[in-house]
Amino acid sequence: MTLREKYFSLEAIKGIFYFFYKAIPMLLLSYIILSKNKNTNIWLISERPSEARDNGFHLFKYIRKNYSEVDCYYIIKRSSSDVKKVAPLKNIVFFGTFKHYLYYFLAIRHISTHGAGYGSMPNKYACSLVELVRKSKAKKVYLKHGIIKDFLPGLTKKKANFDLFVCGALPEYEYVKSNFGYQKDEVKYIGLARFDELIENKQSKNQIMYMPTWRRWLDNTTEETFKASEYFYHIKSLLESSNLNTYLEDNKLTFILCLHPKFLKYKNTFIGLNKNIIVASTKKHDIQELLKSSSVLITDYSSVYFDFAYMNKPLIYFQFDYERYRKQHYTAGYFNYHNNGFGPVVKNEEHLINELTNMAEKNFKISSIYRKRIEEFFPIIDKKNCERNFRSILNL
Repeated sequence: MTLREKYFSLEAIKGIFYFFYKAIPMLLLSYIILSKNKNTNIWLISERPSEARDNGFHLFKYIRKNYSEVDCYYIIKRSSSDVKKVAPLKNIVFFGTFKHYLYYFLAIRHISTHGAGYGSMPNKYACSLVELVRKSKAKKVYLKHGIIKDFLPGLTKKKANFDLFVCGALPEYEYVKSNFGYQKDEVKYIGLARFDELIENKQSKNQIMYMPTWRRWLDNTTEETFKASEYFYHIKSLLESSNLNTYLEDNKLTFILCLHPKFLKYKNTFIGLNKNIIVASTKKHDIQELLKSSSVLITDYSSVYFDFAYMNKPLIYFQFDYERYRKQHYTAGYFNYHNNGFGPVVKNEEHLINELTNMAEKNFKISSIYRKRIEEFFPIIDKKNCERNFRSILNL
């Protein structure tokens, strides 16, 4: 990021405006409130500002139902279609409002699924400016939105400085503890909050879910550049494949394409390619519900495969650009797809359809070799993940 992009972009200018218009008045008000009542004990829980469907929401729902005396609030955009899910639980703080700024400065816990606490910040520029003159004493909790398998420098102690880094698997815990610079008591293997829901109602339908992750080199590109990419070519080719269509019809299967949020703006480029394929939308589809109801998952590198494996269901890694992904996206971590993966790794469309055919012949039951790997990766599979998260946050 250039100096101009950092300090003179439209977002930066908006941030400076909100700094004076909302942040400073609410910061002063917070000082007045704290001078009269030093024990506000507010917890702020957040995900992406427009969503309530990940670890943040599951933890918030658990706390509201089981520990209503805890003064916790959920941050979400007023325009979000997920507001209706949060409303019955009450304690909503709408994103970007004066109340959001005030509660952000009063909170003793900032709990988010996204890095550096940006999920709980009403505006990262305005709040970063406040941090220059007043260091927050709130404890930062990183719930994550997926299990970490690669080295992510932005999440290290030096960069993010979390007070609690939640891990969902034993090898992940060992890797983060050894490589991210945190103290032993700052990283805990306590499970992801959303895992509690995976054990319940996991009845599979005749449905295949395909969820490729994003690519750094295509982030914020034009639609024309996106459509000219190798990424688009391989996905479009698969969706238009006559062999895939025959396979779906023979096995009476529906195929659901779930694009990464960063690439949802290109959704229309995939619609109408095959009558048996549905392109998921955030308003109509919930990722966790699709994972629970699908018989097979196809992904490349998206960490959703950990959730699928947690349910002991079969999956395939379709990695048509592995070398480039490693060079230009994320550096490899501890997880080797061939030695540690929970399903076969394929590089082309033909092998992918062959593996799907094999799975159909086995009635979509996971192979014993992958079941054993899952058991070693997740030594704890239960419905106490939310409780462990809550206790760990409470004891900070």
